[in-house]
This record gives sequence, structure tokens and C-alpha cells, in this order.
Amino acid sequence: MCVQAVNLSVSELQMYGTVKWLNASDALGKIKKGVEILTVVFIFKSAVVLLAHERIKTKKKSKVPK
Repeated sequence: MCVQAVNLSVSELQMYGTVKWLNASDALGKIKKGVEILTVVFIFKSAVVLLAHERIKTKKKSKVPK
């Protein structure tokens, strides 16, 4: 992988948003059970930046009628 320093400016930001990274385990290694990867992509005129953040999955509480 080639890593090169690039000066990025907010004025060059074209688009950003959350994405589903399908093969995240190929780049990040084994992902722990109960953890999900939240990925945000920023598209600039001169570069694309992926930001991956681990987030613990929360269990949804089911409403039980009384």
C-alpha cells in the first residue's frame, strides 16, 4: 500500500457519507463478535479518505406487554 501525504482543504470536499465496507476484515483483520465497523468516506478533488470506527452493537430491548 502506498501512503502519501496530501494537503486537504474543506473547500475541495466534493461529497461525504456513511458506507457499508463489505470486505473490511481483509484490510482490518478479524472483527470481534458484537462489534460493527462504522465507515465514513470523504471524497475530495485530490483524494478519497475512508474513516473506519469500531462501535459496539447494542441489543434492542423488546417491549413486552404486561
